[in-house]
Amino acid sequence: MRLTGDLIQERALQTVDPDNQRAMVLRGYKISMIENLGTTRDMYGCIDLSDNEISRIENIPKLVRLKTLILANNAISRIAGDAFDSLPELKSLVLSNNRISRLATLLPLGSLKRLERLSLIYNPVCRLSHYREFIIHMMGYSRTFRFLDFERITDAERHAAKAFFATPQGVKLLRETVPDIHIPDEKKSEEKEKVQTKPAFSDDVLQKIQVAIMEATDMDVVNKLEHALKTGQLTPEISQLIGIP
Repeated sequence: MRLTGDLIQERALQTVDPDNQRAMVLRGYKISMIENLGTTRDMYGCIDLSDNEISRIENIPKLVRLKTLILANNAISRIAGDAFDSLPELKSLVLSNNRISRLATLLPLGSLKRLERLSLIYNPVCRLSHYREFIIHMMGYSRTFRFLDFERITDAERHAAKAFFATPQGVKLLRETVPDIHIPDEKKSEEKEKVQTKPAFSDDVLQKIQVAIMEATDMDVVNKLEHALKTGQLTPEISQLIGIP
């Protein structure tokens, strides 16, 4: 079914969401694409298009009042590069139970500067290594972005993600995910030197350090662990902190 102006105006359920925002609900109409949202006249703080057959997020007009967009239980596998450019006030985005399988697909979310809550549970992408760190990095380590998949993002987790993407492994992941990523020549030279001179941690040790950063409550400990990641030096103190005899 098409998302027509008539469907929006005559059949959409009008309600109020938990944040006391006016909401439009169009669940279960077998809608295949996003279109004609301009006919809402930007009257809603929440739009719920769950339980449909939408495969791509695109064609969203400027909706400055929209704070919550719910697209759970669709068939979304692609997101247009400018999909969210017209939603400057969006705070909550629910994409649970879709078909997103690549980290690169999520890059357009980086334009959502006011985003506080994001759900991607039950998407194949959630099973990829460093998925959570990548999302935190993509959102610029923002403290405004506070919940991912209904779990609070801690400062320690932000530090751990930032430390990971300062390692050769993290840089490699970014280059593989975003092939045209720009790294200044000076930074490239610096990264090359790091790769050549510092001993690489095994995956097991790297994981232990990242977990230790996430669980640390003392910022001095976090700084020491981050320094170990950057220098590649596994001192006796660091070994003790991560539980290596």
